[in-house]
Amino acid sequence: MIVVIIICLILIIFVLIYQKTVARFLLKNSGWKPPSDELIEIMNKNKKLVIVYPHTSHYDGLLMILYKKAYPDFGRHIKFLIRPDLTEIPLLGKFLISNGAIPSTFIQIKNGGRTKEIIDYLNTKDEFKFLISPKGTIRKSEWKTGYYYITKGTNANILALGLNYQTGEIVYNKPYPLTGGEENFPSEEKLRVILQDQLRDIPQRTPWNVEY
Repeated sequence: MIVVIIICLILIIFVLIYQKTVARFLLKNSGWKPPSDELIEIMNKNKKLVIVYPHTSHYDGLLMILYKKAYPDFGRHIKFLIRPDLTEIPLLGKFLISNGAIPSTFIQIKNGGRTKEIIDYLNTKDEFKFLISPKGTIRKSEWKTGYYYITKGTNANILALGLNYQTGEIVYNKPYPLTGGEENFPSEEKLRVILQDQLRDIPQRTPWNVEY
């Protein structure tokens, strides 16, 4: 038993020390390609960026963590929403929060209260890349408006990005510039159409959960 514990501790220490190498190995052997130089440049150039993505599988979150660990120039400053109860799990909660997790909206909070909290939190950061699934679930569902008001409230640009489960690539579009004043903001409906058009052709792991 002691030998097994020692081996497990050694493996944990190895993973912690060589987490970038381990993450790259896991991604490569799962068929996933590195983020492009252009995408890394976009992430570094846009200090405040809201990133909407199609969330159809729990694999999305696992891959995001691996990419964040494997490619620090890509994953630095990434923040993302997770179910609030996950942050309360010992060790896992601390791991997720240390990697940018923000507890998502409790169902009891109404009228955008949690959205305002997220805006206030992000506005304390000089730089952030905020990942958000506008529908707020892996199931097929209509988009909520939080992504829109968070973008507007933080004076950020917005980017549509997705994981192509057929080619193993991160697919993305150029950021949609929304900074510079109220007059530059389209309506939520117009922006939703633009972003969904950009995401529509990205093959998902569970296509029956796609909402557009």
